[in-house]
Amino acid sequence: MKKVIAISAAILVSLTSISSAHAHAGVDTRGVTPTKGVSSVILLRIGHGCTAPDGVTKVGTHALSVVIPSELLAAPASAAMQIPGFNAVVTPSAAVDAAGKPVSNTITWTAKSELFDVNPVGFAEFGIRGRWATAGMHWLDTTQVCRLATKTPVA
Repeated sequence: MKKVIAISAAILVSLTSISSAHAHAGVDTRGVTPTKGVSSVILLRIGHGCTAPDGVTKVGTHALSVVIPSELLAAPASAAMQIPGFNAVVTPSAAVDAAGKPVSNTITWTAKSELFDVNPVGFAEFGIRGRWATAGMHWLDTTQVCRLATKTPVA
């Protein structure tokens, strides 16, 4: 039986500086300052996997989702960096603004199999490319999903 552990965090993104609001995800711009109206890449760095409920066992990251407000990135259709071994999907929110456009989009990267889960003692980077629509600070809600294999007795 497999269980899934989900960890949610929020990342503060500023178009003048980048900082992390939670230890599970960091942001790296590779020295390029995201600027309104200019296309660039930000990388979400998942620094480790999850700790299982026993408090000791480390498990790998199977998926990562990030919610991007449309006010930050209006056209994210090709925003997700393609990572070998992962599928990337962009999903518009059901909530829409007065013009009928989604208020946010969620990018989800999911490992194609257990073999591609991010090693619990390693790290991985998930990139978002886009032409930034606004300047200022923005929160990106992230969810890290880890897979935990458990043995369940069969009756």
